[in-house]
Amino acid sequence: TWTQVGTAQLGVGHDVFIRSIHVDPSDPTIVYVASFGDRAFKITNAHATATVTQLASAPANVEEISFVGTRMYAACNTSGLYTASSPYTTWTTANTGLSLTSSWMSVAGFVSGANHVVYAGCANPLLSGGAHQCIMKSTHTSGGAPSWSTVTGTAAIEHEMVKADGSNPT
Repeated sequence: TWTQVGTAQLGVGHDVFIRSIHVDPSDPTIVYVASFGDRAFKITNAHATATVTQLASAPANVEEISFVGTRMYAACNTSGLYTASSPYTTWTTANTGLSLTSSWMSVAGFVSGANHVVYAGCANPLLSGGAHQCIMKSTHTSGGAPSWSTVTGTAAIEHEMVKADGSNPT
């Protein structure tokens, strides 16, 4: 059975452009919503009478949220990439190696031993350091800061979505 949790419940008084929705990996009754122009939202008690809270510390344009383990990663347009740990109220920039003139639209990853392997993609790749920043990758410890390097080299691939299959990371 579907239950509507629409823009009226988000409490912002106007249409919200929802970009992605993810369930908290530690608590399936909590849902996080990325929105363009309205930061991000946390929906608690999502399985019953939901309570919606806007995450005021999130960047204005959150294109996509993804969890790697229990750490949240967010692609935030020209603000770059951000990370947050539970309870996801403090967002930290994760832009080492990224061009902030690109529109970062997607993020996905998986846990590999003690490391997080995270991919990020942009919609308007720009040439930086001799390579197009289309799809970027960071391998770092679960609590460490991401440092990005290009996956796509000199290819100028424009895309909207990147997904990583943690069951087959090659």
